Amino acid sequence: MRFVPAWEVPQEWPHIVEALRKVLKKQTAWDEKSIYNACIAGQMHLWSAEGAVFVTQVQQFPMEKVAVIVLCGGNGMEEWKEDAISAIDQYAKGNGCNAVCVVGRKGWERIYPGLKPNGEIVMRKEL
Repeated sequence: MRFVPAWEVPQEWPHIVEALRKVLKKQTAWDEKSIYNACIAGQMHLWSAEGAVFVTQVQQFPMEKVAVIVLCGGNGMEEWKEDAISAIDQYAKGNGCNAVCVVGRKGWERIYPGLKPNGEIVMRKEL
């Protein structure tokens, strides 16, 4: 799993956007352009792995800071899952976050150990 700095997003985008297209079709909050613009502005963070892409965001709340996995798409999850989880946990801790949250399908519970449902579709892992 590799963090893609904002200044590298334009070069990397053509190689990773296809993995995002599938997941973007399953939701209504984001489109390609909004994700791209947020990543080059540093408001969201892009991660790439062999066959996969993640989009994360650090959210500051009055009482805590949380790393949110906004989108994830790709294939071959068993090959990159452990590296992705480790990298995102380190990213969260390095940014002073006390939790990682995923807003997505309930199946994330099986993929990312420690996530627990928190409401209808939000899962949270304390760090």
